[in-house]
Amino acid sequence: CEQTGRDELELALIYYDTARDRETPLVERATRAELREELSGLSERFLTWWRNEERHRQARDQALGGLQFPHKRFRSGQRGLAETVYRNGVRHHTLMLEAPTGLGKTLGTLYPALMAMPRANQDRLFYLTARNTTRRMALESIQALYEYQQGPLPLRVLELVAKEHACEHPDKACHGDSCPLAKGFFDRLPAARQVAARHPGILNQQTLARIAVDHQICPYFLAQEMARWCDLVFADVNRMFDQSALLHALIRQNNWQIG
Repeated sequence: CEQTGRDELELALIYYDTARDRETPLVERATRAELREELSGLSERFLTWWRNEERHRQARDQALGGLQFPHKRFRSGQRGLAETVYRNGVRHHTLMLEAPTGLGKTLGTLYPALMAMPRANQDRLFYLTARNTTRRMALESIQALYEYQQGPLPLRVLELVAKEHACEHPDKACHGDSCPLAKGFFDRLPAARQVAARHPGILNQQTLARIAVDHQICPYFLAQEMARWCDLVFADVNRMFDQSALLHALIRQNNWQIG
């Protein structure tokens, strides 16, 4: 409007149903003043969120740089493992490890990988497993790290679980005409996302379910959304290597440096 001297515009949003080859247009008119006000409001919301994310990143990196190991001493061989993981993380190298049971591999890799994130300038860390029991052990290790630190640990940690484990209405389809948690999802998502982003602990399946219930939205898709904003994500390997993998898509979309 500013460039062309128009006082108003007719705006159209077209939904296209590929199965039925049918268009559904939503049309409205907006004045130049209304459009300017809308743009200003959206820009301010974006800048506020971006500034919050910058502050979080600075606090996170500072805390990870001084992360304390949650036990008085390393197990035999565990220190060497941790040092190797840290060096390779800082150098952005690929590392393949084979270690015996009982060495403390989970904590021996997670702890140095987190410490390496600030020096490696990594945006996200992904811990991928093929078994639910392995993921639970890793979550317990992170909980031990949280509890051992002298102060709050500003680290957003997310557990991604399969849809069948998180869905509240498995007998319904994932759209507003079928599932009550899908209807108006994006209207209620911002408030739920803000609560989740400020949660001081791990966003595991149970925590996300409670937040989702409080805001009457789907816990599975709330977890999908939080994958965009969390620093450490525990998930199945398919979340990265499947053809339609969420984490792989987010890395490509946001150009993340990952560990």
